[in-house]
Amino acid sequence: MMADRRPLFELHILPMFRALDAIHMLRLPPAKRVDLSSYDDLKNKHQDVLDFLNAASPMPPKSHGGPWPKEWIDLFTRWKTTGFGRLIKPAGSNFDLALTGPDRFTLSCDVLLPDGSASAWFSIIQATADAQVYEIVLEQPDGNPPAPTTITIEERLRGPLTTNEVVVLDSAGRHALGIPTS
Repeated sequence: MMADRRPLFELHILPMFRALDAIHMLRLPPAKRVDLSSYDDLKNKHQDVLDFLNAASPMPPKSHGGPWPKEWIDLFTRWKTTGFGRLIKPAGSNFDLALTGPDRFTLSCDVLLPDGSASAWFSIIQATADAQVYEIVLEQPDGNPPAPTTITIEERLRGPLTTNEVVVLDSAGRHALGIPTS
């Protein structure tokens, strides 16, 4: 039997909250107000949110798409019991955007993982005619890391790309890669 995956804020918790939920929670009196898009606020006010979800008249109300299913509440609870996990933004190196075929590109970089059980990937932030923006994210499983290891991560892009560059964000900042033509 596979063990339950550790819930992570960006992958499992944040997507459960809709824009409507966030607006409603920001309209509460200051003592009960929660910014549902903020890791720190949601972590610090986890019990308040759980109380809203489990109240006799739970939030969100049925008239606004609620209440949450038990599985979601269990996941939100497990997020706390597993240590409020979140993705890490590591540093990349050797950034490259290569033309691999007509209107086909491969974005790549090297990432130092704290150990071989960690994983990293490109997460797309914005994909419009004006901008292609990615960030590098890393998931670190629980436990003591045995030894660091460097891997190369890749993302395949299909064009035509109408922007002048592809941007990658990492812990060191912003890296702009020009679009290759040959």
